[in-house]
Amino acid sequence: MAGEAPGEGPPVTLADKVDWLIEQARPAGGSPLSNSDVCRMIYDATREEVSVTTIWKLRTGKQTNPQLRVLQALATTFGVDPAYFFEAYNEGELGLLQEQVELLALVKSAGITSAELRTILGMDSAGRQALAGLIGRAVRAEAQDDGPGEQEDPAAP
Repeated sequence: MAGEAPGEGPPVTLADKVDWLIEQARPAGGSPLSNSDVCRMIYDATREEVSVTTIWKLRTGKQTNPQLRVLQALATTFGVDPAYFFEAYNEGELGLLQEQVELLALVKSAGITSAELRTILGMDSAGRQALAGLIGRAVRAEAQDDGPGEQEDPAAP
């Protein structure tokens, strides 16, 4: 599969970039997105129809000069600047963009809505600490429900 392994640096080719974005959109623990899944995502986000063959060609490097409408649809769907797909895109910006896309993928896979995220971001430090404590207790309670393997630390918040 095209794309960079973690720690090997940012994707360079168009195929690497497209494939990397698609991999980041995969739900946590979910199976890889098919080209058909990607076409549906693009249509849902933009109402632009892109063929399964086009996505396959882009992911495999068989197509290196796609139509602008396809790049714009991909950019909109995956929340990136269309310039991301061009070679001249600044590597520093690319690293920041990768971090943003990875964070977005984590938020989406956790099922956090944009309203919930805005609320969390609007909290002061004490509010975020209180929320983190509640989340920690919920995670420990869920782990206990899953089985007797973990015991709650009474000293934990």
